[in-house]
Amino acid sequence: ELLENSRDVVQEILASCFSTQAFHHPNSQHHGSANVRHAYLLDDDPRVFDRDFFGTNPKEAEAMDPQQRVLLETVYEGVEAAGYSMEQLRGSPTAVFVGCMSFYYQFVAIRGIDSLPQYHATGAAMS
Repeated sequence: ELLENSRDVVQEILASCFSTQAFHHPNSQHHGSANVRHAYLLDDDPRVFDRDFFGTNPKEAEAMDPQQRVLLETVYEGVEAAGYSMEQLRGSPTAVFVGCMSFYYQFVAIRGIDSLPQYHATGAAMS
């Protein structure tokens, strides 16, 4: 959608995501603080994911980092918007290369070794 309808999606970070007040300091060099109050966030709820469409079982989908869910949907939509079908690409020398700079979801999802999801390696681990 953002590729088709370009707009600025910067917004103030919600307190439910991260308390900017608790860690804010105007001096970015101040130890243990941040001088950021805004972020580029998507409006879509990443928990809404059509796991059946992507052939993902319930436990794997639950363990999957929301960034990976959004990425799967975005790649599919990009292929579709380019006029290709997955069948046309199957077996072809086509690839998608992606970099991810944050693994915040691991901190949220994993509270200890006993809470490590069964599908952590395929759904949330860095590779």
